[in-house]
Amino acid sequence: MDETHSMMLTAKQVAQVLNISERSVWRMKSAGLLPRCVVLGGMVRWVRSELLKWIDKGCPGLSRK
Repeated sequence: MDETHSMMLTAKQVAQVLNISERSVWRMKSAGLLPRCVVLGGMVRWVRSELLKWIDKGCPGLSRK
């Protein structure tokens, strides 16, 4: 499985999927506009399937819990 199809995505990969800048990914994360990320040993990753489901739903606003 190559890097672009891994289960966990980096901010750079999320930016590529969303066709936005990596900086915009971090801004959206801070604003609570992206699905929750996972922190693994200081590395921030997004679950690919959750991100794709969110996109399929039209990128709805997320509640901050």
